[in-house]
Amino acid sequence: MSTPMPRPRLLMTLLDERYYEESTNRPVVCRLWRMRSQTFEGRAHYAVGMESLTRRYLYCVGSDEAAARRLFGSIVEGKLSPLHLREVVEDFLWEAEQGEISAQSLS
Repeated sequence: MSTPMPRPRLLMTLLDERYYEESTNRPVVCRLWRMRSQTFEGRAHYAVGMESLTRRYLYCVGSDEAAARRLFGSIVEGKLSPLHLREVVEDFLWEAEQGEISAQSLS
């Protein structure tokens, strides 16, 4: 009889949380999370989550804490609508990827 694989366990730590009203006077909460596997060794990853009255989103934004905090700050300062979070995160990840490619080509 084979031994079962360990079940992955994710530890999420809340780093920051901000409440605001978007332009339509709807309450929104934006949260920045640190995620770590309790099962496997590895570095932490970060996620940005948003909730409104009717929607809830969570997107992983990579392993760079400083960049994740800058993104989070931009989101809450601009009072981003949760509907637009996906596009903002996709742009953020694309720009981060382009920066990595540029840095690798310089070395």
